Amino acid sequence: MDIINVIATSGRPELLLRALLSIQSCRKPAGYKGVIVIENGPEKKVEKMVCEFKSNFPLRYIHIDQANKSLALNRALSEIKDGLVHFIDDDVRLEENTLIAFSEAASSLLGKFFLGGPVGSEYEVAPENQWKFELPGSGITEVYRAIFLGANFAASADDLRKAGGFLPKFGPNQKADGEDLFVQRALLDSGVKGYYVPGAKVWHYIFANQLSLGSAAKKQYRLAFSWAVFSDFNFFQKARKSAGCLLRGGRDLIILSWYYLIGNRSGIISVMCRLANYLGILSGMFFGKSRMKRKA
Repeated sequence: MDIINVIATSGRPELLLRALLSIQSCRKPAGYKGVIVIENGPEKKVEKMVCEFKSNFPLRYIHIDQANKSLALNRALSEIKDGLVHFIDDDVRLEENTLIAFSEAASSLLGKFFLGGPVGSEYEVAPENQWKFELPGSGITEVYRAIFLGANFAASADDLRKAGGFLPKFGPNQKADGEDLFVQRALLDSGVKGYYVPGAKVWHYIFANQLSLGSAAKKQYRLAFSWAVFSDFNFFQKARKSAGCLLRGGRDLIILSWYYLIGNRSGIISVMCRLANYLGILSGMFFGKSRMKRKA
């Protein structure tokens, strides 16, 4: 199966260069068709760098005026006839065998499928607790939920179009994150199976300011809000989930006061993120649908 990379970016040439250099160093499968870089937003900040990049693979630049990642990904899809589309973010670095691992997995699977791989983190300043996305096991494993991060996700171009593509009301500049999870759920609902490929790893770069208390809490809120919007809770599930959030939130407020008193910074960040998580769940359950409709 042919495979092509799609990178949506919004004016981050240094990070994008890092991603392209990692692809340059990757082993390429026989059906590799190169990279489409699609920049979204009014300014063309990476066009010159992409056009001057000396690649050993086909490389194409596209620009759309709207600062909307989902629209950008759909625009890229419209340029691809068929084959496996490997979506990565502009802030990731591919390991040497990532493309080969996806290609071999695609060759070994029957029927309709989408793929995802592990994501590690590289830090400008390393935190105490380092984040990663990785499933147990050493072989290709079927998954039954939408769990793959958009930084390392691959699917058939035709299957994606039939599933409706990426929803513009989800994404980095929208009310909720989760454009990647939404399309994976649509694929699963249409009978496309998901598989985890442990050998297809990428590394996500995290800046020091992304680890600040405000950034961490905001990210946790958006993730929880998006999860709640995606989840179809009935009345009793909402009541039970709300009670749990309120009880745990009250307990954590007491713990937070103690951490402030003794000056435990890591404890403060951890508790604030938990409180942001509870708030995001409650907001998503009770107000998420109406907020998303207004955004749409």
